[in-house]
Amino acid sequence: MRRLQVGTAATTAVGEIASADRHLVKLAGSKTVVAVVDGLGHGDAAVHAALAAVGSLEAQATTELTAMVQRTNEQLRSTRGVVLSIAIIDLVSCRLSWVGVGNVAGVVVRGIGPAAGRRESLLSSPGIVGTNLPVLHPSSLQFDVGDTLVFATDGVDEMFENSVVPGMPVQRLAQHLLAAHGQQRDDCLVFVARLVEDAP
Repeated sequence: MRRLQVGTAATTAVGEIASADRHLVKLAGSKTVVAVVDGLGHGDAAVHAALAAVGSLEAQATTELTAMVQRTNEQLRSTRGVVLSIAIIDLVSCRLSWVGVGNVAGVVVRGIGPAAGRRESLLSSPGIVGTNLPVLHPSSLQFDVGDTLVFATDGVDEMFENSVVPGMPVQRLAQHLLAAHGQQRDDCLVFVARLVEDAP
């Protein structure tokens, strides 16, 4: 049986009480929806926007990817908005469908076979969910057993991709990436998901 192992690590910007960087993991049949959202700015308004986005996405977990983001955009119009990366991982077909708006970085690192260690960055479109939604361009790729998905908010420097260790346990990997690349001036969140298969 295939399933996702998930690890997260987060810190809050110096001087702030709550983080506006949030994540979602929602099982929907044979698929799992995973997302990281970053409310714009800091403080209560940013946290409110992030929580509203997570709630909207969670309520639509069985919806098609583009429609999910478009509906969330409508529901966030009274907020300052968020940037996000969201993926739907099909545990049966081993396919990952993904879309991103703004600067939540995403990378898939291959884990097994000749391609082990190869990195594939997930390209997002500039914009803001809630105020300035761009034309969405979802992409799809194979996501095999042993492969690792990492999402990181903009408080984590972009060099984190080079520090992903394919075989490291997911929680330890999230903590490792945050410690090596997180910045105190901003909220930071690292989300790691790996596809595994349990022995029958």
